[in-house]
Amino acid sequence: MKLKTVTRAAGRMLNKNASKILLGFGIAGAFMAVGFAVEATPKAMILLENKKKELGVEKLDVKTIVKTAGPVYIPTAVSLGISTVCAVGALKVENKQNAALAAACTLSETALRTYQDKVLETIGPVKEQQIREAVTLDKMAKTPEPAVIPHAKGINLDASEAYGKTIKCWESLSGRPFWSTQNAIEKAINGANKQLLSDSCLTENDLFDYLGIEHNHNGDLLGWDTDTTLGIETFYSSKLDDDGMPCLVLDYRTPPKWLGY
Repeated sequence: MKLKTVTRAAGRMLNKNASKILLGFGIAGAFMAVGFAVEATPKAMILLENKKKELGVEKLDVKTIVKTAGPVYIPTAVSLGISTVCAVGALKVENKQNAALAAACTLSETALRTYQDKVLETIGPVKEQQIREAVTLDKMAKTPEPAVIPHAKGINLDASEAYGKTIKCWESLSGRPFWSTQNAIEKAINGANKQLLSDSCLTENDLFDYLGIEHNHNGDLLGWDTDTTLGIETFYSSKLDDDGMPCLVLDYRTPPKWLGY
């Protein structure tokens, strides 16, 4: 029983890390090929010089060169071939894993949308909005606030385009606070929606550029496309922070999806 358990665990580990293992073998094979080539070259030069003396010529034809020096490069060719196979295998495994992940994300997204539609149908838009706001505020409360809150980058909060009081804002996808104005945020959303319509897709990090906040690690893999929405719909909540200051909370009615581009 223990042997079966260990075997299954080892199998799962190998399957999970197959692409990394193959890539490791590929890199090792490439280094070995270089080493074999460095070692083989002096031997090949000696063999070619001896062949010239044997035939009494100053220059050998291509066929003779290959026949004479080729065998010493066999280990190099084998190592390079193995390295190539491993690298291609790693890419195929990675592509399969990415395809499986994309399929899982699509299924989860479909299930989430179905659930949201049914909740909206059952309890009505007012209560559904109250639940959305409660969930967002709860998420915000559980996120630690940094010691220094940055201002939105690339946005002049003193300019007319950002009219309105500068206020602490909290963005739900990144879970980070920043200083901005509601008008600047709405302008950023409008700019993002224009890009969505013109390019047919928009990543989270594209949206964050408009908002003037830092990128997310996977922000280029998640976002919106025109297959599912023609615009990012947002909603706002408000809450007092730990110091009793008002905080504007930004969340989305149209959540991002796995783009996988």
